[in-house]
Amino acid sequence: MPAVNTRKHHQSSAILSLLACLAWLSLAFEAVPAASTKGPRLNTEVARGFAALRRSHWKRAQAHFEQAVKLFDDELRPSSDSTPNRHQTATESLMPSDKGRRLELMQLNNYWSEMGARQSIYTFTCFTAALAGDERAARYFEMARGMRGPLWGRSCDEWAIRIHRSFFATLPRSNSPGYGRLLAYAGQLLLDAGKPKAIGLIRQAWRLAPDDPTVAAMLASYDVMHNRPGSARNEARASLASKPDQVSVLIDLATAEWVLASSVPRASGTALQHLSAAEAAARRAMTLDPSLPGPHATLAFVNLEKGDTAVAVREAKEALGLREHEPFFETVLAACLEASGNRQRARELMKKAWSGRCPQDWELRRWFFRARPLEYALQIHCT
Repeated sequence: MPAVNTRKHHQSSAILSLLACLAWLSLAFEAVPAASTKGPRLNTEVARGFAALRRSHWKRAQAHFEQAVKLFDDELRPSSDSTPNRHQTATESLMPSDKGRRLELMQLNNYWSEMGARQSIYTFTCFTAALAGDERAARYFEMARGMRGPLWGRSCDEWAIRIHRSFFATLPRSNSPGYGRLLAYAGQLLLDAGKPKAIGLIRQAWRLAPDDPTVAAMLASYDVMHNRPGSARNEARASLASKPDQVSVLIDLATAEWVLASSVPRASGTALQHLSAAEAAARRAMTLDPSLPGPHATLAFVNLEKGDTAVAVREAKEALGLREHEPFFETVLAACLEASGNRQRARELMKKAWSGRCPQDWELRRWFFRARPLEYALQIHCT
């Protein structure tokens, strides 16, 4: 395809995506009684944000989207009055004749529209702030990601995909670190939406922004959960080198070092190095946030592997005390008690954690049981 035609095709796609986005927002605010006079102002800010985005004016685009957030959060709140307005009555003939059921459907439609509009604006603001190098991108990212819940799960995923397509159809490509940060946020939101191939976006992001601690932290979190402990360790270290006091990254590092320790001969110099590194990271995380049970569980694993059963039991009890009735921490303590010779209590805890049955090897490995902790857990007679 000739270059000029390719450029026209891209511009046409961007315009169509922008129009679709504005249509979504317009429909959202038709369902919000308070938005009858203010909705057009929000649509104007969104349109101006996309116009600035197409010209690579990141700061200007961010300002417009932030103004849209302000309009939405401060002025365009749904009314507590559930009486249908004139925008809603246009669809009355399509709804059930029962008045209570009609009102319920209208309320559900209002909720879906309002939540979709909110998710879109938060995400647009996160993306443009990332492009502009503004640290507030992380806050808007958490606002968008934090919307997921029992009543906004599958719809949240659907909107995430729509938002991604709309934004990237408008955005000029770049090799800048800001574009890398944007790819990381977009990739994580798509991973949350059940798109596993989106990890490729985060890996591309790290190539563009190799010094960004957030990008490296996202990769470490993904790789530690997908059995890539070597990669997770390197990514966690890179993130901590730029931003040392990240509790979640320290926990990922401790977990990666623990898994690496269990993958080499027991009591070898390499294994002891990994165990020491796991312990150091876990203790650092514990110091920064004493309320977390996870670091205590890691220390229980490490000490059980070293043969210090008394310390392992103590740490496992600390973990369970911080998160009572949690099956994972009950299983950790059960393995430690089995090692200490308290087999009756170990059996009781394991039966409670696994509803009267014995866990299988793969189930325990999914919880990072390895080496001695795995052996002790499997030898408990819990049936």
